[in-house]
Amino acid sequence: MEVYCVDDYPAPLDNLELQISTWTGLVKSAMVEHYGHHVGINEHIKIMKKPELRVLVTKTFAPGKLTIAPLSRNLQTYAASFKNLQRNAGGAFVVDHDFGKTVVRKDLVWPDVTGRSGTAVAVTVPNLVPYWAARRSSVRSQVNCERRPTTVQCKVGKTSYAVELHAFVNTVEIKEGSEVVFPKDVESEDEEPEPKRARIDEPKGGKDKSGKGGGQGKAAGAGKGAKKKGRGK
Repeated sequence: MEVYCVDDYPAPLDNLELQISTWTGLVKSAMVEHYGHHVGINEHIKIMKKPELRVLVTKTFAPGKLTIAPLSRNLQTYAASFKNLQRNAGGAFVVDHDFGKTVVRKDLVWPDVTGRSGTAVAVTVPNLVPYWAARRSSVRSQVNCERRPTTVQCKVGKTSYAVELHAFVNTVEIKEGSEVVFPKDVESEDEEPEPKRARIDEPKGGKDKSGKGGGQGKAAGAGKGAKKKGRGK
C-alpha cells in the first residue's frame, strides 16, 4: 500500500503549466467578451485581400463610433517579464497580468487558400477579424484611428481579475467606402528610427583578432517578474 500526504507536496494550484494555461484562457475569454460587444460593426466592414490588404467601411462612421477590437487564438503566455517582445508586428500586443505577460499575435485565416496546383482549397474554419487586416501607417495624415485601452473583468472561482485589452477607435469621420488605417507605432508615430551603427568594442591593447565587438546583451528572460495588478475579490 502506498499513501501520500497531499500537503507534503507542491500545491496543485501552483503548477506552472496550469497557471500558464489559466492565464492564456483568461486573456482569450476577455477578448471574446470585448469583441462580442463590437461584433455588430462587421456588417459594415469589407476586407480587401488583393491587390493590397486593406479594411474598408461600407457606411460613414462619426468620430468615436467605429471600434475595431482584437480577437485571436494565437497566444503565448510567459511567467516572467520578457524584454524585446514585438508589440507592433502585424498589430501584435502584450497583455500584462498577475502571472506575467501574454503575447497576442495575428490570427487571420482566409476562407480559401491556394495550393501548389494553383487551385483554391476550402478552409474548415475561416477567421476574418478586421483588426489583423487593417493597414498600419507611420504617416500621421493617413491615420484615422487611435488605440484605446479597456479593462475586462474575468473570474476564476471567487477571484476577479482585470485584463486590460485595447481596441482601435476612429478619431475622425470615416466616410463610406474609405479605408481604416491604424497607427504603426503608437508611442512615436512621427519619429524616424535612428540608423543602426556598427559597434566595435576595443579591449585594452587594441582590437581582438576577429575584429568583432566583445559586448553581450542580457538574456531575454533576465527581467524581474511582473507586478500584480487589478486583482480583487
